[in-house]
Amino acid sequence: MSGCDVKTEGRFVLWEVGCSDYHRASNHFTMGLWRWHLQISKHKRKTCVELLVQPHSEKNVHPIVTFKMRVRPLPPNPAIRADHIEIFDLPLRKNGFAWMLDSFVTARFLIEVKFLDLKITDQINHGQTSIWLSFTTRSDLQQETSSGFACMLKKDIPTDITIGTSNGSIRAHSNVLSARSPVFRSMFSHNLKEKQLSAVHIPDMSIDECQCFINYMYDNLEEKDFIAHRVALLGAAEKYDVSDLKVACHDSLSQDLDTENLIERLQVAHFYQLPELKRSCIRLLVDFMRVYEIHDDFNEFIKTADTGLVVEILQHVLGSKLTGVF
Repeated sequence: MSGCDVKTEGRFVLWEVGCSDYHRASNHFTMGLWRWHLQISKHKRKTCVELLVQPHSEKNVHPIVTFKMRVRPLPPNPAIRADHIEIFDLPLRKNGFAWMLDSFVTARFLIEVKFLDLKITDQINHGQTSIWLSFTTRSDLQQETSSGFACMLKKDIPTDITIGTSNGSIRAHSNVLSARSPVFRSMFSHNLKEKQLSAVHIPDMSIDECQCFINYMYDNLEEKDFIAHRVALLGAAEKYDVSDLKVACHDSLSQDLDTENLIERLQVAHFYQLPELKRSCIRLLVDFMRVYEIHDDFNEFIKTADTGLVVEILQHVLGSKLTGVF
């Protein structure tokens, strides 16, 4: 990796800066609709880190950016104090963003940026719109093409199916479940016990988790509930072949990926066979050197993890030439 190269993974960017780099710009990278680069300059007793954006081909399309930026020592031998800053809804034009550190960094260090959101200004109503689909905007698009299943709940149209969970039961409409899931469609269109008993048993979900799943099937799930139960929803999406829910869960789990949840997300990605999420987790652990920040937790995870997953991680570590990981 040369002094100008940056690594990118999903919404993360990493740049390694040398101790002799008093003035240097990184190579450009793409995030969202724009090309960006980082810049470092050192003078007197301060170090300045800049995030700069290249103008879009359409003159009025400027990013409104929310991001976290971290400056941290190059593992495994820290020689500088880690520091970070978080910026919300900053309109960026030619001047970019500059962060002045109160120290003159003389050791090699890492600059990491995580883009949390990128918005543009709507030219018609002048509001701000994220270029990345959230669960809410995805649901809004889905409801535009749905037949308004939520109205069936709101209007108290009689239900015909009981769904049993680990700690309670929920009533639902078999035609709604059939419309959203080929697995349910098969249950209710053939002479199976679910059709005969007018009941479905889902013992691996709590009533709260299952209620969220049913609410999703009715296009009636709030984002806060989706976030709280998305791993359980991912399992239900896999089991009942609800492909749009699986995509929504995958995207959401990828969006707030960070050091604190990295090992948990890696296990989820491996179990549910989500190769893109697994790749992001392994790259953040190894290429972005997060493994040094959670070294004890990582060692505990390795002791009980699936052998195939450990081999994948080990192969990536060997390819990266990191030291002191295992």
